[in-house]
Amino acid sequence: MITNDPCLKNIYIHQTNNINFIYSHIIKKYKNILIISNYDKFTIFFDYSPLNCNKNKNKDPINVIFGNKPIDQCNIFSIYLIDNNNSESVVDNFAIIHKNKKEKLFNKLKNFPDLILVFDYIDINLKNFFKCPIYQLLPRIFKTNLFNSYKSIINQYRMIIEDHKKYNQHQLKFKLNNFINKFIDLDLLQLIINYDKIYSNKDIYNEILQKIYNINSEIFYFKN
Repeated sequence: MITNDPCLKNIYIHQTNNINFIYSHIIKKYKNILIISNYDKFTIFFDYSPLNCNKNKNKDPINVIFGNKPIDQCNIFSIYLIDNNNSESVVDNFAIIHKNKKEKLFNKLKNFPDLILVFDYIDINLKNFFKCPIYQLLPRIFKTNLFNSYKSIINQYRMIIEDHKKYNQHQLKFKLNNFINKFIDLDLLQLIINYDKIYSNKDIYNEILQKIYNINSEIFYFKN
């Protein structure tokens, strides 16, 4: 694998099936992969901070993850977005940059990727910069500033469904929509519908996206 980014070598695999998924859907099919993530959300997918990745002295587990599968043909560049009060760092295969500089870097890299993997919500339509497929991995679909807990929202959602006998299908969808719209991150949804594939790490997220918003998504378990 052509990458100097140790963070990519410590990917958290929640289920064994994810290994084959990553290989067959990503590594095997694409040569140049661009990964984009908010720095403060990156540990949802990986075991440690990009800013501390150079401290890692562990044995490279990437060969353990993929076994004898050929991955040397894959070129990966990673971008981690940070707030302006943090320090930037740019090396050969990854960049930790301020969020307000992302568009400039995207323009420089516009001819590089065959595939883009987006971790979390990046507040810009990447299709304006790149013509390749974009896969969005979602650790969340709800707003981040909610007073209601995730468990409370889901429990109320399920209670409405359990009472479905009180409503016809149109009424049920209307009631679910009115309820979920209070909590859903609509900015995120309006952005990701532009992308080629959407993956989330919870079955309930997929159900909500498909049942209420007619957004097709697939399950892909990762650390949460």
